[in-house]
Amino acid sequence: MDPVAVEAFETKVLKQPEVFFTPSEEVASDIKSFTKHVFDHCTAFVSKASVTPLDQLYVEGFDADQIWEQLQLQNGPLVNELAKRIRGFNKQPESIRLFPVEKDDEEEDDEEDEEDAEKDEDDEQDHDDDDATEEEEDDDEEADENDDDEEDLPRVDRAQFDEDAGDEDDMAERGILSSHQRQQLRLKKEITELEKEALGEKPWLLKGEVRSSARPENSLLEAILDYDRPGKVAPVITVEVSVALEDMIKKRILEDDFDDVIRKFAGNEQDEKKKLEDVSMEKSKEGLGEIYEKEYMKSAMGFEMDDESKQDQEEIDVMFKSLCWKLDALSNYQFTPKPMVKELQVKPSVPAIAMEEVVPISVSDANLKAPEEIYEKKRKRGEAVLQSKEEMSQEQRKALRNAKKQTRRKENKQKEADERLVAKLNPGLGNKYAKKKLMESISNAKNVTTGKAIEGSTKQFSNSKEFFTRLQEEVKDQIQKKAKTNEA
Repeated sequence: MDPVAVEAFETKVLKQPEVFFTPSEEVASDIKSFTKHVFDHCTAFVSKASVTPLDQLYVEGFDADQIWEQLQLQNGPLVNELAKRIRGFNKQPESIRLFPVEKDDEEEDDEEDEEDAEKDEDDEQDHDDDDATEEEEDDDEEADENDDDEEDLPRVDRAQFDEDAGDEDDMAERGILSSHQRQQLRLKKEITELEKEALGEKPWLLKGEVRSSARPENSLLEAILDYDRPGKVAPVITVEVSVALEDMIKKRILEDDFDDVIRKFAGNEQDEKKKLEDVSMEKSKEGLGEIYEKEYMKSAMGFEMDDESKQDQEEIDVMFKSLCWKLDALSNYQFTPKPMVKELQVKPSVPAIAMEEVVPISVSDANLKAPEEIYEKKRKRGEAVLQSKEEMSQEQRKALRNAKKQTRRKENKQKEADERLVAKLNPGLGNKYAKKKLMESISNAKNVTTGKAIEGSTKQFSNSKEFFTRLQEEVKDQIQKKAKTNEA
């Protein structure tokens, strides 16, 4: 590699990283030219077995993505070659040469590399579905084989390819095809397999309704069905899963990280169902905002704030503020503002919202009153007002009660005056008032007892039919009594 070019690139780009902050065409051209110089220099030392499609890097007329793809074409085969060399060195350490190699040895190494490359390409075409570990073992075995195996290489698994693709397969075995062409060959094989599967006979599962004669024996039992399950499917116990569980258990034992299971006791469900929540019949003194606040605190914080806890919290806040004020006074008092002191306010117990009439300020409230509110109507004594007791004031209720008593006294006085007048005009028991007074005085006397009234004596008859039926019954009773006495 040219040391002058390396030194120039180092001074212009590597030692001046600030050139990458702003886009510069000059820096981009320097990087492209240095990349081409390194690529062209490395291709001279790459063996023929790597089968690099490019001998030099094409920069003119290509953008950054196209140049990157050219580098990738070189990197892929080069990485494979280095991996094979390292595996060979691991098995045969004596093959490592630290001194310059002569031309004859170089030619022999190139031939061996070509043979290894051909074998590797055959293995890639024949065993696309094998694991990566099996491919590495095959490559190691092929690297250790002698030169006599070259004759058998073209005969490996040639029957699996189509006749039309024979020439392309031969070219791929010789290492002439590029990686893109090899990828196209793989896609072509997959397409042919899919076409055969699509055009061939379908399995009985895809034929719709099939009888037992048209499907193999016990095919229903062997069929794998896909269906949804409500629960979680149990994991498949494999060696990896069991080892992972054992490691997890050992780790938790070493860290003393145990899950102490809390013992639970099954309660009596019947007693729980019978219990009813205590419903308070009193009107809540809290507002709707306070109720929502409690519910939010209970759901978000997990606890419910009581009045006592609120009071304790306020006391703690006051004490903390006083402590901070004292600390600020000891350290940097001049930069600390004075604490806010709550002013004493007298809050009247009146509703928060005072409903007022929509009236201009210049208009007095007297215009809103009714005439009776300003001038009371003069009513006669004892005249009732059409108002309910709830609407009346205390004075109005008292006046109404006194008026009723006064009317009752007047009625009693008028009644007594009438009785005295009748007693003067018709003295003795000729008037009803005198008889009534006499009966009341006799009944109230101490030495007088009232006897039982005769049955039916006080009964009043509304019509003649009832009177004569009653009279006939009494006559029959008297006749029966006389007959009994005569017989006796």
